[in-house]
Amino acid sequence: MKTPVRPLFFAPATILAGILLGIPLIAQSTIPTPVFEFRFNDSGADTASTGSNTTNAHLVAWGGSVANLHSADQKGVSGKSGDYAFDNSASDKMGGSSGSPGQGGAARILQADGMGAVTLQSFTVQGWYYGNSQPTGAARLLEFSGLQVMFSNNGLTMAFNGNTLTVQAGDGYDYRPTENWVFFAISVDASVSTNNVKFYAGTVADEVAPVATFSLTPAQIGTISSETLRIGNTSALDRPFDGLIDNMRIWNTALDEATLRSVRTADLSFSTIPEPSSIGLFGGLAILSAMLFLRRR
Repeated sequence: MKTPVRPLFFAPATILAGILLGIPLIAQSTIPTPVFEFRFNDSGADTASTGSNTTNAHLVAWGGSVANLHSADQKGVSGKSGDYAFDNSASDKMGGSSGSPGQGGAARILQADGMGAVTLQSFTVQGWYYGNSQPTGAARLLEFSGLQVMFSNNGLTMAFNGNTLTVQAGDGYDYRPTENWVFFAISVDASVSTNNVKFYAGTVADEVAPVATFSLTPAQIGTISSETLRIGNTSALDRPFDGLIDNMRIWNTALDEATLRSVRTADLSFSTIPEPSSIGLFGGLAILSAMLFLRRR
């Protein structure tokens, strides 16, 4: 005797549960793959980019000699085993000046390393830093040809294509704490003409939030093209960031606050940024399959 096949029926509560379980997976999938991503969770005098451009950066000390500038284990922003950071603590000072240049190391890609010309228009720069002293003296977080992210004597500055934008301590947020991990991000949206440059900040304890907004026309933004990249210093190695840098990334799109919050969450949980194409799809299929299996039993 054949057993009749019972029609499948899902109670509204079951359907709602499936939707709610799938939302985090779909939300994660909205984080695009960075062009460059340096997490520093390797060893030796090179560090790999896990972004779409996979050119390795070389770790060099003052003078340009190769050096293993990885931190000790668990010194990355998550504090978990296996999480390392770029450690530029051997620098003689934070930043420098023309009369008193600093001396320190960098993670860098030179033109000879063959990363090719990378062009940005709309973009986001993001990372974490931990200063051994108050960041100042034009200490560099990042240089990407004409794009520079650095510390002025009273705040954080991004300069590119003749534009210099600074968020000072008096503007409502001080990017210059000492001995504390700070999340920073700057997004530039060339598709609009107002309120299109945004500075964000967060910490291990504090959620990412916008702290300043600027307006630049698309003509002022222009394009940025580079075959070189430096983290933690200038090409002359004379404006070092004295401290730790972790999870430095560049995207070729302007990320919003919600996406940057997801990035912070992933970093603190020591998980990789998920690939955007398949996580929501396969996560949803897995949930649906489980529901079908349980219903047929």
